[in-house]
Amino acid sequence: MKRPLIGIMGDWCTPDKSAFDFDWVTTNMGYVDGLEKGGASALVVPRFSPAAIDCCDAILIQGGADVDPALYGQSLNPLSKGIRSEMDRTMIDAVLYARSMDKPVFGICRGIQLINVALGGTLYQDVSLEAVAHKHSNYGTPYIGVHSVSIVSGTVLSRILGESELMVNSLHHQAVDAVADGLLVSAVADDKTIEALENADGSILAVQWHPEALIRTDERMKLLFEYFAHSAGRRIKV
Repeated sequence: MKRPLIGIMGDWCTPDKSAFDFDWVTTNMGYVDGLEKGGASALVVPRFSPAAIDCCDAILIQGGADVDPALYGQSLNPLSKGIRSEMDRTMIDAVLYARSMDKPVFGICRGIQLINVALGGTLYQDVSLEAVAHKHSNYGTPYIGVHSVSIVSGTVLSRILGESELMVNSLHHQAVDAVADGLLVSAVADDKTIEALENADGSILAVQWHPEALIRTDERMKLLFEYFAHSAGRRIKV
């Protein structure tokens, strides 16, 4: 049986020690390993083009830098860092094109934020701007759960994981604010920070935590990649 091909939208960066001023296109092997363990193959896509997305059965928006607030109608707060507007736009174009072609989209960390913005939602530029949010930027503990999330009953996420509560890692300082039309909240942290979004048929699934890292300590995280691979595989024409 053919394995679905997932396009990981690559992160743009310029290495400090490079002899060139070109951007590099990167991902980490955690995403690749997660997809392969889930039953898919991975391809890093440097930027949007219809031809590139046409080659893929689904796309994944990975973690990374902050999303340009101009894309959701806000001025830049000094708390927003590492803005790459052109990269944001090419990823938004990829999300919108993938959806127009009925291809599944999976978002992780920055991915949930980018997908929400692409579909018309907004973000908190820092969780300190939420009324009661606690610290979510626990960058020193990527492989263990540091706070709980409650999974909304009856959602696709609840069916995937078979759980009502989960401990997750937390490596972000921005978060979803206004949820885009067509998306549903499927998990929230104990401080009410939105931790997962999905659409009605589950072809969009996005989480604020990093399941590709938690796989090391929580086998249930593999279920997210298995679901995504299965969802992408259903679109394969044979």
